[in-house]
Amino acid sequence: MESKIRISRDAENLETRLSKFSIENIRATVPWLKFISFMGFIASGFIFIAAFFTLGASGIIKKMDEAWEIGVITFAIYIIISFLTFFPSKYLLNYAGLLKGFVQSNDNSLIERALFMQRKYWTFIGIISIIYFLMFFLSLIAFALGDFFR
Repeated sequence: MESKIRISRDAENLETRLSKFSIENIRATVPWLKFISFMGFIASGFIFIAAFFTLGASGIIKKMDEAWEIGVITFAIYIIISFLTFFPSKYLLNYAGLLKGFVQSNDNSLIERALFMQRKYWTFIGIISIIYFLMFFLSLIAFALGDFFR
């Protein structure tokens, strides 16, 4: 049984047929997508909980002003990282659900929405990768300049 996918935005008359092998590969991929998304949710939750531990630990040693400030900054960074790991997991889980729905129902709109979720996932991952690379590069420069001015 072949599946028809109509691409409605750029080329209205273009149709792609998926073979049984392709659909079987999609079906086999869905559990792994769910697994990776659940692992991301778990990691996000652990990071979120760790944020409160850092805040609590800095509250214990509140007598030292610098330790309190570092604890609050660390708390904020952990919360941001927690949200940054949550959203890709959400996109991946939505992608898996839409692919599963497509395999079960052969509904073209589901594969279009699944591909949209996949695009959102990779866009988010790409932007985060650029930000991480820039932060790494800037920290190397700051480290070099800090060492230079000593």
